[in-house]
Amino acid sequence: MYAGPVEDGTGTRHARPRSERTGATLLVWVALVTFALLQLPADADAAAGSVLLAPDVGLFDQFGYAPAYTRNVPAFDQDGRAYLRSRSSSGNRTSYVHTLVDGAWVRLDFLAALRAAYPTFAETVGGGGLRSDGLVFDREDRAYNPITVRLRDGSTRNALLVSWDHCRTWTVFKLPAGTFVTERPVGHNEIDGPPFLALWRRSGPPDVAGSQTNTLWVTQPRLEGRRLVLPPLVRVTDRCLGLSRDSGGASFAVTRAGTTWFVWSEAAARGGHGTPHYISSYDHAAGTTSRPLRLAVTPRRSDPHNKPGICLDSAGHLHVIAGGHGSPALYTRSLEPLSAALGWTAPTPVVSTGWVPAKDPTTQEGRQTYPAFVCDGRDVLHLVTRQWRRGVDDLHEGRGYGALVHQSCASQGAWTEPSVVVAGAHPGYAIFFHKLALDAEDRLFLSCSYQGGPELTEDRALRSSLAVLGRTLLRPGKYRRRMLLVSDDGGVSWRFAADADLDAPGRHGRRGLPTAAAERGDERVAAAPPDVGWEWVNPLPQGNQFTGMALAGRRFGWAVGTHGTVVRTTDAGLSWATQSVPTTADLFGVAAADARRAWIVGSSGEILRTTDRGRNWTTAPSGTTRDLFAVVAVSSRVIWAAGDRGTLLRSRDGGRTWARRSSSTSQPLYGAAFAGRHGLVCGEKGVLLSTHDGGARWKGRRSLCSAKLFAVALYKDGRAAAVGEGGALVLSTDRGRTWRSVRTGIGETLRAVRLLPKGRAWAGGERTVLVRRPGRKGWRAARLPTPGPCGALAVARPDVVLAGGAGGALCRSTDGGRRWRALGQGPRSGWNDLLISDGETWAVGADGRLLRAAADGVRRSRIADRNLRGLARHGPRGWAVGDDGTVVTSTDGGETWAGAQPPTDEDLLAVAAPAPDTVVVVGAAGTLLASRDGAGAWQAAHVTADDLHCVTFVDQAHGWAGGGATYGETRAQIVRTVDGGSSWRTIDLPVWGRVRDLCFIDALHGWAAVEDWGVDGDRPQGSLLATTDGGETWLPQWTSPVGLLAVTMGPDGSGWACGERGLTLQTANGGATWTARDAGTDSTLRAAEVAAGEAWLAGADGAILVGRPTAGGPTP
Repeated sequence: MYAGPVEDGTGTRHARPRSERTGATLLVWVALVTFALLQLPADADAAAGSVLLAPDVGLFDQFGYAPAYTRNVPAFDQDGRAYLRSRSSSGNRTSYVHTLVDGAWVRLDFLAALRAAYPTFAETVGGGGLRSDGLVFDREDRAYNPITVRLRDGSTRNALLVSWDHCRTWTVFKLPAGTFVTERPVGHNEIDGPPFLALWRRSGPPDVAGSQTNTLWVTQPRLEGRRLVLPPLVRVTDRCLGLSRDSGGASFAVTRAGTTWFVWSEAAARGGHGTPHYISSYDHAAGTTSRPLRLAVTPRRSDPHNKPGICLDSAGHLHVIAGGHGSPALYTRSLEPLSAALGWTAPTPVVSTGWVPAKDPTTQEGRQTYPAFVCDGRDVLHLVTRQWRRGVDDLHEGRGYGALVHQSCASQGAWTEPSVVVAGAHPGYAIFFHKLALDAEDRLFLSCSYQGGPELTEDRALRSSLAVLGRTLLRPGKYRRRMLLVSDDGGVSWRFAADADLDAPGRHGRRGLPTAAAERGDERVAAAPPDVGWEWVNPLPQGNQFTGMALAGRRFGWAVGTHGTVVRTTDAGLSWATQSVPTTADLFGVAAADARRAWIVGSSGEILRTTDRGRNWTTAPSGTTRDLFAVVAVSSRVIWAAGDRGTLLRSRDGGRTWARRSSSTSQPLYGAAFAGRHGLVCGEKGVLLSTHDGGARWKGRRSLCSAKLFAVALYKDGRAAAVGEGGALVLSTDRGRTWRSVRTGIGETLRAVRLLPKGRAWAGGERTVLVRRPGRKGWRAARLPTPGPCGALAVARPDVVLAGGAGGALCRSTDGGRRWRALGQGPRSGWNDLLISDGETWAVGADGRLLRAAADGVRRSRIADRNLRGLARHGPRGWAVGDDGTVVTSTDGGETWAGAQPPTDEDLLAVAAPAPDTVVVVGAAGTLLASRDGAGAWQAAHVTADDLHCVTFVDQAHGWAGGGATYGETRAQIVRTVDGGSSWRTIDLPVWGRVRDLCFIDALHGWAAVEDWGVDGDRPQGSLLATTDGGETWLPQWTSPVGLLAVTMGPDGSGWACGERGLTLQTANGGATWTARDAGTDSTLRAAEVAAGEAWLAGADGAILVGRPTAGGPTP
C-alpha cells in the first residue's frame, strides 16, 4: 500500500509549514481515517501486497503495524514455533529471545549466561541479529546462538551459546578470535548438531581501496554430552573477502550426509579482474577440505560486497548465487547431486531489469546487491536482493531508489522477473539488512530495516537551517525501523507477520495489509482544540535562539530568531520589545533601510516586510519554498535574499514582489552583503560569489576555504570578510575579487561578521566575539555570557556592539566588544518540574533554582546546591527533591526553605504530598520513601530495583508511581497504593520502557507518558497511554517518534503533553484525540500543568511558557 500525496481538495500539493514540522506529522488519531484512501500506483511493478512506504508517515501511521514481537528474521523449532533474537543499537544491552508461549510473547534472556561466562562483560556486539546470524535449531531442537561480546577493556570475545530447553537456559562455549559466521537453515540442508563454522581474520593489506584480504578457516563443531568440541580449524585461503553476514545474509554453507559444501569470494589475483567465487567441501569424518573450485567471476575487482550464497534442493543438487554489487547476480547449479567436483552449469545472470540508464532509455539494466537465498519444499529457489530502480514506475519522480525485490526459479527452470516487496520512502539508500527465512510450510519470512518516516523527512528539510543554528538532527541509524513480512504464496504477495504466523503450525490466517483505522475500527473525526497563544515567563523577553540582527542608525533595530521571534529596540539595545508577526516559521535574517522599513527572511521561503517600525508585518510572496538565510537592503527599494540550494532573490519594489536570479550554484547560500553596486554571497563548501554590476552577473571566487561560510560583510572602502566553520575567516581588500585566509586561533564556528571604518571588525562565534581594533594587529577574543551559538551581531557605533544567540540571550558591550553584559531576565538553565497551587506557579530546576510566578510578578531564588527534579505543595507547605538525596522543605508558602535528611543519597526524581504532613518521594534504584511528619522521619518501601521517575496522588489513599529499566530491558511499570503508601503493588504496562510521568484525575482515570523502546530496542519513542480502572489496564492513545516526558489533564478532559524538541500536544476530550501544537520553542519540555484556563510548560534552556486561549475560544 502507498499513501498518496497530501492535497487540499483542489489537487494542489502542500508542504508543511515549519510550525508543524515537529508535531503535526506525528501520529494523530484524527488522521487515521484518511488511510482508507490509500492507493497503489498504477504501474505493473507495484504488485498488490508490496509494501510501498509513504515518505511522511511511519509504519504504524500508514499500515497500523506495531507488533508485539521482535522484528528480526525468525528461527523455527521442529514444531514450527518461531524464535526471534533481539538486537539493540542503543547500548546493545538488550539480549533475549522472543517467542510465543500460550499465545503471549515472552522474553527468554541470555544476558545472564554471558555475564556469568565473562565477569568483565560490557555489552553484546551488534546486539544479536542486526549484523550477524540469528538463532539456529538442529533437528533435535537444540538451539545455537552465535554471539560476540565486548568486555570492559574494549576487547571482544566470540561465543556459541547452546540451549537444550528451547532457549530457556543457555551454556556459553568460547570460540577463537576473529570474525565468524555459522551455517543457516535454507531448505534441505541437514543440521544435526552445532552449525558449520567459518572464521576469518585480516591477513594483509586490501587489494583495492575499500576491499579486504583475510585468512579463512572452517570447522564442524560437535557435541559430546553437554560439552562442545571444536576440531582443528582448517585453513582454506589467505585471500578471502569475508563471508555474508550483513544484508542478504545468504548461507555460506549447506550440510548433508556428513559433508558440508561452502562458498566464498576472494580478492582478484594480480592483474586479474572482477571478484572470483569459489566452492569447497568439508568431510566431517576426516576433518579435511577439498581443493577449491572457481565457479564464477562477478564484476568489480575484489569487491567485498560480492559475496556468494548456497542452498541445495531435495535431490541434493547444489545451487549457488554469486552476488553482484549493483549488477546482476550470477547463478549456477551442480550437474550431479551432492557433488561439487562433477561439473556445473555455466554461470548465467539472474534476470534483473529495473534501471533505465539516462544514456539509453530504450534499455533496462539490472542493479542488484546482497542476495538472500533459500530453496522451498517444492524445490523452488527464492532470491531476495536489494535492487536499484529508476524510470520503471512512478515512485520518486524518476530518481533512483532502493527496493527489495523477489525472484523465484523452479528446479532447472528460468528465473522470474523481479517483483517489488518493499520500496523505500525516499530516493537513494533506504533499505538495509534484509534476511530471508523459510518455515516447514514453505512460508517465506523477510525481515529488513528501512530508513524513512516523518522524522527523516523533517530533519532532511531542516539540514541547512539547523547548520545556521549550530545544530544537527541527522544521526546515523536514527531513522531506521524494522519490519517482518510473510508470504504464503511463494513470494507472489506479502503482508506483515501476525502473531499467529509465528506460533505453532496450523494457526495462521491470511490477511491483507491493514490500515491503522481499519485495525481499530475508529472512524471518528474530532474537531481540533482551540488555538492557544503562548507567552514567555522565563527567560525574558523570550527564550528562542536569535539568528539575525540589524540596526538602522544608532538607536533603532530588530533581532530575529526561531519560531517567528521578532524583537525591536529603540535605545541601541538597552531594552527590547517583542513584536507580533504572522508566522511561527524560523526566521534567519533581517535587514533595515531605516527606522520604519525592514525585511525578514526565514524557513520555507518566508519573507516579511514592515513600513511602520514593525507595528505591522506583512507576508510577501517569495516564489520559493526553500529556506532563506540572509537578506540585505541595498536601498529602500532594492533588496536581495539568499537561501538553500543556491536560491538568490531580488526585489526592486521595496520587497512587495521578488524574482529569482541565477547564482550558478546549488549549494546553500548563508550570507549576503552589498556596498553600492558591489555584492557578495557566501555559503556551503566555501562558496563565495561576487557581483560588481548590481547583481546582473554573479561570479564564483576562490575563497581558500572548503568549510561552510555562514556570514559575509562588505564595507564601502572595499574591505570584505567572510566567516564560518572551525573558526574560518577569509579577508579581501578588493571587494571580494581575491581573498586570503586568516588564522583566528579558535576552533569554534563563526556565524556573524561586521565591518566599520579604520579597520574595525567583529566576528561572532559559539560563545566568543573576535574583535579587531584600529592600529592593532590580529584579532582579540572576548567571551560572551551566552549559553550557545551567537548568530546575531550588530554595531550601533564603534563602542556599542550587540550580540544575540541561543536561549534568547542578548548581550551588549560599551567598550567596542572587549567586555559584555547580558541583558534580559531569568536563568537559562533547565527546569525539571512545575506545579500550580493557590494562585502561584512554581518551577524547580538546575543549580537548586526556584521560580515563583504570580499575578504580581515573577520571583527567582536558589534554595539548594544540587539540581532539583521534583516539586510538591500542600497549602503553605512545600517540598523539593533532587540529586544526591536532596530534600528541602518550606512551611511559609515558599518564602524560606530548609534542608531535610532522608535516608538515601540516591537521586530523588519526584515528590507528592497527599496530605499536609504526608510526603512521598521516589527516585533512582527504586527509591520509595514516605514521611508522615512532613520530612522528619522516613519509611522506605522496596517494590522495584528500577528507577522511579514520577509519583502522584488524587487523595490521601490512592497513589501511583511510575518508572522502569533503561533501554527497554523491562516493561514499563507503575506501583499502586490504595492505603496512602502503607503498601504498594506492581503493575506492568503493555510497553517495554519506563514511565516518565503520570497524571490521575480520580481513583480510576489516568494517563502515562512513556519512554517506549518497543520490542526491538532500537531507540525510544514517546507513547501516551490511558487507564479507566485505576491503572490495572492501559490502552495507547498516541505514539510519537520523539520522547514524551510529561502529561497533565484537567477534570473536564482538557489536557496537555510535552516532550523533546518542543513537542506539545493538546486534547479537549480526555485524550481520545490529540492535536500537535507549536508552543513557540524547540527546547525539550519536561513539565506541564493546566489550571484556571491556562497551560504551563517548563523545560530545558530555562524555558517556561504559559498558554492562554485566543479570543473567542474555550479554555485549554
